[in-house]
This record gives sequence, structure tokens and C-alpha cells, in this order.
Amino acid sequence: MNIKKKSRKNIVLIGILVAAILLGGFVIFAHLNRNTTPVQEAPTTDSDPTIDVPASTGLTPAEEDTKEQYVDSVTEEAPSVPDSSTASSAAINISASQKDNSVVISTQITTIGDGSCTLSVTNGAAKYTDTADVIYQPSYSTCAGFTVPVAELGTGTWTISVSAKGLEGTTIEKSTNLKVA
Repeated sequence: MNIKKKSRKNIVLIGILVAAILLGGFVIFAHLNRNTTPVQEAPTTDSDPTIDVPASTGLTPAEEDTKEQYVDSVTEEAPSVPDSSTASSAAINISASQKDNSVVISTQITTIGDGSCTLSVTNGAAKYTDTADVIYQPSYSTCAGFTVPVAELGTGTWTISVSAKGLEGTTIEKSTNLKVA
């Protein structure tokens, strides 16, 4: 009889221990997986109030590097705030290069500070279009970036046109050709 009591006590203790472990595990799991949003500090506005926020472009790291190299390679001084009153054909520059199975198209805009870009690419009868926001930077603006899979238009000589339209209504456009293999 004494053995049964000890055995029953042991079973009850083991049951309580297992329940406590399960409850503790649940509490830890719930704590680790709770949906929290980190608090971000407001940016300080020392000398440059511009905040560079990376846009989600869907580019591969290699394509991001190409885009960044193009943006960094520009050495001419542009106005600190783009002035839409000086719109001309030189107000937008296009850089296009083939990287593996896609073409990366980057822009530099000196006359539009905010607005949208429209990309139009043709290869014979095939046509591809896309849009992106204009991203303001202190010395010039840029389209958020375009990547066109070669499979969309096939190989050949692509005619690449980019137009940028400012919020105030100014539109500038430039085209270039790229041989895609």
C-alpha cells in the first residue's frame, strides 16, 4: 500500500513537472514570437535634411552594385535643388547595361525633384513598359531604377526611352539604344 502511494505521488509530481515545462515553453514561445514593431527615433536635421531611404527595387545585389556605381560615378556639379525651369534634353541621362539575363537601366535627372518615371523599351515589335518614382537627392534626382529581363524582349538592339514627369507638370525624355545578346 505504501508503494502505491509513493508511486502515485511520483506520477502526480511528474505530471505537474511536465505541465510546468509545457507552460513555461508556451510562455517563452509566445514572448519570442509576439508581433512587435521597433520604435525608430526621429532623424535629426543637422546640416542636410535629406534622408536617403532605400527603395525596394527587386534588384539582385550585382544589379544594385551596378546602379550604385553609376550614381557614384557622376562627378559634375548639379544644382542643389533641381530647377524645372531649365528642362532640356540634357536634363536626363540614361545608363543601360546587360547583366546576365537582365538589363539594368539607371537615370540621372537634374531638373525634376519629385514625380514619376516611365520606361518604354522596344525591340522590333516587342514592347515593355514600367514606371517608378523619382527619388530626390541633393545634387540630382534619379528614377528608382529599372531591371528588364532579356526574356521580355529577346536579343537584338533595344530602344530604351525614359520620361520623367515632375509634380508641377514638367516632362523630360531621353532615349538610347543597347545591343542585347
